[in-house]
Amino acid sequence: MSDIEEPRPGEGNVTKVSVSLPEGTAAAVRRRVGDRELSSYVAAAVERELRRQVLADIVAEYEEENGPVPEEARATVRSAWEDAERRHARWAAEPGA
Repeated sequence: MSDIEEPRPGEGNVTKVSVSLPEGTAAAVRRRVGDRELSSYVAAAVERELRRQVLADIVAEYEEENGPVPEEARATVRSAWEDAERRHARWAAEPGA
């Protein structure tokens, strides 16, 4: 067994893989970013999904050990998330963003 650590998502050399997408999805991505940025866009989407799944695992583990996350905490996080989305939408709408 090797002592070399496996790169984490978003790190390491680029590895070429084949990914199949529904035609409409591929067309929508190409319209948004063009053919030259398609791989970067897909890689970023996969990394976001991996982070989302890790967070879901953390919450599930917490709830298994401690019971459900209190509604007050959920409401606080929900409010902070919505605020961040509003700020991002404003930023994304600015010229040159």
